[in-house]
Amino acid sequence: MLSPRLLHWTNYARDPSICFHVARIRIPRGHATEWHTHDFSELFWVEQGGATHLINDQAQSIARGEAVFIRPHDRHAFRIDAGAGITFVNLALPTAILRELEARYAWAEAGGWPWQSDAAPQTRLLSADLLPRLPAATARLAARPASRLALDTFLLDLFASFSSVITGLGQPGHTPEATSLPIWLADAITRFAAQNALDGGSGRLAELAGRSPEHVNRTLRRCLGVTSSQLLNRLRADYAGRQLRLTDLAIADIALACGVHHIGYFYKLFRAHFAMTPAEYRRVQRMGMAPPSRVTPG
Repeated sequence: MLSPRLLHWTNYARDPSICFHVARIRIPRGHATEWHTHDFSELFWVEQGGATHLINDQAQSIARGEAVFIRPHDRHAFRIDAGAGITFVNLALPTAILRELEARYAWAEAGGWPWQSDAAPQTRLLSADLLPRLPAATARLAARPASRLALDTFLLDLFASFSSVITGLGQPGHTPEATSLPIWLADAITRFAAQNALDGGSGRLAELAGRSPEHVNRTLRRCLGVTSSQLLNRLRADYAGRQLRLTDLAIADIALACGVHHIGYFYKLFRAHFAMTPAEYRRVQRMGMAPPSRVTPG
């Protein structure tokens, strides 16, 4: 293989005050890009279509909703053999800025720093709520001066999406075989956690994952130390807790909304996760925020 072409940050940002470069790239079917590396870091996410991402000594399929974090030493290229092609947004930025961000925040809470020093760059699945908002956010980013404020605002919204419903769902004390869930399962859990899917049970989760219920259950046990039923009950309890904190919906309506049709079972499920009844939870969570009692003049 020929030596990859080295791309320089100064080719994109000749002004020292510019701290990022953003561009939307479309590659049609039947095309490929040249191998290249960089003296800066990159992040790109797929908006439409898919491609084969040739990275270091691997070939990875990438598709809509996936974000890939490229380090300066990575050699990569794209090949589009099928479909209509690929459209992705590329965000380039100096590695020094990433080091500052890494030092500033507790990245363990979001699944770890995405530009880790593994053999292959990390691929993360963007949350279902973020993906439709990204085109407008990208347009705002490109329209602003290329400042740290604009960059940090954009990146922190992006990074926060990685701390999705999956964070904290593992069994306490469990040591997982893998550092994270497979993308197919992480995506299925995120979509299942939406209100309109909570009523589906483990069969619906398996359907969203495109795997058998047995495969889903084995993967959950290996990665999180929980069964499908335990995971689904946690997702339902978390949803119910949010509704109790943020709305005045009746408890029976919240039970139905999170897929539990027997109020007695809902109370049992809720108490198992929060060690109190739904009514107690709502009162405690709103403590100090209620309007003062009306005082009757004496």
